[in-house]
Amino acid sequence: MNLETILPKNGMLFDEIELDPIFCKPKIMPLKSMTLVKLEKLQRQMEEKLEKTKDKGSEVGDLLNDASRETKVDVWKADVGL
Repeated sequence: MNLETILPKNGMLFDEIELDPIFCKPKIMPLKSMTLVKLEKLQRQMEEKLEKTKDKGSEVGDLLNDASRETKVDVWKADVGL
């Protein structure tokens, strides 16, 4: 079988390929990254610790003020009763 190629005498010969969009399953992106969530958690923990130390700090400060009023420090003694 002998096939003869026919080419146009004027114009260009080209083949069109239609590209159709291929839809894939949508991916759900988190609103916050894991790093940001960890940083916020650490920040909350530090704020809680700060609140606890503020509460304890006022109690310790009161105790130290009371202790300094009651005791007199003698430089010649090694045991100071704080």
